[in-house]
Formats: sequence, C-alpha cells, structure tokens
Amino acid sequence: MDVIQVTFEVFETSKVLNIQIELRVYVIGAQEHEEALFPRFVNFRKSNHLIMGIKKFNDTIDIWIEELTRFNIGQLQTKPDDRSWSLGQLYQHLIEETSWYNDQILMTLGNEKNIEKETSDSAKILLDRGSFENKRFQGDPLISENIKQPTNKAQLKSELERLKKNTNVIWVKMTGTSKYGKSEHPGIGFLNCFEWIQYSEMHMRHHLKQKKRIEKFLESIK
Repeated sequence: MDVIQVTFEVFETSKVLNIQIELRVYVIGAQEHEEALFPRFVNFRKSNHLIMGIKKFNDTIDIWIEELTRFNIGQLQTKPDDRSWSLGQLYQHLIEETSWYNDQILMTLGNEKNIEKETSDSAKILLDRGSFENKRFQGDPLISENIKQPTNKAQLKSELERLKKNTNVIWVKMTGTSKYGKSEHPGIGFLNCFEWIQYSEMHMRHHLKQKKRIEKFLESIK
C-alpha cells in the first residue's frame, strides 16, 4: 500500500488551516498506477498550483492594499502623460481584471467543460517561468481614458479587500470540488482554475513595476 500525502491551504477569516489528506492506493509498483487513477489530481499536485496559489495571491494583493495608504487622492489621479495611467487607474485596472479572472475560475468549477483542451505552449512557458516578461508596452491614450479615475481612496481600499475576500472564498470552493474544467484566456488559451489563480497573482505582481515608475514620477513633481 502506498500513501500519497497532499497539503491543502484553506483560508478562512484570515487564518490558514493546514489540512493533510491521505489517498491510499493499493498498488503493485506505485507511480504509474497512481497517475492512471488520479490523472488530473496528480497533475495539479505536481504543478505546485494547489499548494502555493492562494498564499502568493494574498501576499501580492496585501502589498497593493498596504501601499495604498501612502497616497492621497490627488496623487492617485495624477498621470505622468497622456498615454499613461495614473496610479489610481492602475488600481482600478487590477480590480477589474482580477474580478474577471475570478469569474473565469467559477466557470471551471463543478464541471469538465473544455477539459480536453491542451494548455498552449505560450501558457506553459509563462506559468513555468512564474512571471511576465520584463517588457514595457506603449500605452494608447484612448485605452487610458477608458479606465476610470478613482474618486475616493477609501472605496479603492474597500474594493481591494472585498476582492481578496472573494478570491479566498473561491479558493475554498476550488479545493472542495471534484470536477475541474477550463476556460479560455483571450491571449494564451485555456486555463484550469489553479492556473487562473497563478496567472492572477503574476498579473498583479507584474504591475508593481509600473507602480514604481509612477511613484518615481510623483516624487519628481513634489
């Protein structure tokens, strides 16, 4: 008898509960039989998404929440130039995008829709690297104007905290379901729920570099 031991991290009311689950598989010669019985589970276990996903997400969104206290509403609304976002627009973008990622995750839970879709090579490279490429993209002034400026710093903070709470609730659902499908990212193809969580955190972390550039500009005009 072989024992497969997995640690799940479940976040409830800001407390981390480490739950160890043992799957007992009666096998003669082990690993191949395990993968035959639990192919998708083993894939998630090996990928590390299951264990680290929500912790890294919480660590990164906490940076954004804590850093918000350093700026007043005037600073949050100041744009370096016509093609750039203000810091407040950057916060709005993160809230909107991460909320959309959460919607995609919910679409994948409790069903096996699109499960046969292969992860694209570009998605594999991105997720294996664990971060976006260090590139800057020239902004479009029309896109910049389509992101609303914040009018209230307290509201931004409240939306970020609600986003964190909602994501952790979704995480509990993810670890409690027995069926996982996939949904399509318009740029890199089909992702499962654990890959969406990883992508979501990577996206927020990538924009920390943009945040630093905007901060540098704000310092220069004091």
